Amino acid sequence: MRLFLFVIIIILLSCKKNDESLYNEWNLISYIKGPGEVITNSGFRIKINFYQNENFTVKMNTNMCQGNFSAGVREFNVINLSCDTFCCDSNLSVEAINLIKDSVETYNINGKTLKLYGGNFTKLEFTIAEL
Repeated sequence: MRLFLFVIIIILLSCKKNDESLYNEWNLISYIKGPGEVITNSGFRIKINFYQNENFTVKMNTNMCQGNFSAGVREFNVINLSCDTFCCDSNLSVEAINLIKDSVETYNINGKTLKLYGGNFTKLEFTIAEL
């Protein structure tokens, strides 16, 4: 009986949560803007940082955006988002920013991967930024 309890305790202690918090810096890997239209990040940079005070920043190759959001258990809502300018950033970067601003409604974190989901098959996939 003691051995059984010992094994159960070891199993319970070894089950730890490995999901990252939303409040981190994330790198965009890819996004889907419609049915079957997967855009993989190859050369354009989008780094998004969510803060606990519900502010966030987005760094692109050249410019920076900032805004506010609200997040529930799975719900996600961009309240406002403003950018310096879109000069000199790629069309793909601008498109991804517009998807975040206009389409995102929910989110999911699995390990070191953040997925933002919205209407019309919108999905943006991020990975945690390593230091």
